[in-house]
Amino acid sequence: MIVYFLPNRLKTKLCKSELHHKLVNLCSWTLLMFAGYTLGFQILEKSSWGEALWQAWQTATTVGYGNAPAESDGGRWVSVIFGSMLIAMVGAMIALAFDLRSWTREQRKLGMTKNPYTDGYVVFHYPGESTLSTLIQELRSVEPEVPVCVVDHALEQIPESLHSTFNQLHFVRGSMLEKETYERANLRDSKAVIVFPEDPSSSMSDAQTRTVLDIVLGYVDDSTRLLYFLQDINNFWLFKHLDKRRATPVLQNLEVLAAVQECQDQHSAIITQRLLRNTEGEYPRTVMPKELVGKTWSQFCRGLLAWSEQSGRSATPLALIQGEAPDSCPAPGTTIAANDAISIIACEPFDWAEVDKAAAELSS
Repeated sequence: MIVYFLPNRLKTKLCKSELHHKLVNLCSWTLLMFAGYTLGFQILEKSSWGEALWQAWQTATTVGYGNAPAESDGGRWVSVIFGSMLIAMVGAMIALAFDLRSWTREQRKLGMTKNPYTDGYVVFHYPGESTLSTLIQELRSVEPEVPVCVVDHALEQIPESLHSTFNQLHFVRGSMLEKETYERANLRDSKAVIVFPEDPSSSMSDAQTRTVLDIVLGYVDDSTRLLYFLQDINNFWLFKHLDKRRATPVLQNLEVLAAVQECQDQHSAIITQRLLRNTEGEYPRTVMPKELVGKTWSQFCRGLLAWSEQSGRSATPLALIQGEAPDSCPAPGTTIAANDAISIIACEPFDWAEVDKAAAELSS
């Protein structure tokens, strides 16, 4: 009953379920009984407040040291009545706390709790155990222990094999058209959102992907990256109005393109796969030039080679990105502008600020 006297905001926060409601009520009544016992013992036994609190605690916890017990009839009746109630309440409170812990674990397992992690990745539509495992391994080879949250409406729970392999892995179950699903996913505190197709066998999934992206954009700011898998290139018109700096498409049939490329040029598929895998150690990274602004692509390549020879560390230029147009084979005389980006293949450790300065100095 005490819960009903709490402010609505506090009541909503504390009473998330019937078990929470019961525990809050029980804790409140226990505190009242504890206060009643303390007050009654202090008045009837004419003891200090400290002694009364000590007597109430050792009675409620059944420790019963026996020092300074109640001597008056009134004090003994207070101990009998309030003490019996306190012992029962404390026992019930402990049992209810264990029940709540088990219930919370079950709710988390079934995807009914809010994503507790921040600065991690949110994955919409469960891509399958193998794909998700590979994704987490690749992400964590560069960002160790980065959190991952999977959002799906059809999956009942994340396979136990994944939970036993990866920590900081959360699951949110809910419809893609329900507001609560996106709120429980904690999108505002995530660094990137990855949208897989709901049905990898159907190009109709592209329309569902666009719907999810539109909703997600209402929950995130400009610092959150969005990646989505495109089933059919003919459906790209659905996404052409999205800001390409925020939402990046990835072709779902990328492995098919790699196979075709391998048919045309031996070893090219293997090279592409190595570039796409963070676990290989040599992966592309996009950097923003500062000291190199005003230099040509040819000067940059010469400066990068000279830095590599001097430092003993390897790096390879991959592409020049001007605006939203990556150029993997820029003309040697192309000038690097202030807003351009450069894609480089390099292994750790890699300090771009050092490379930027050294390459500019060594470019002539």
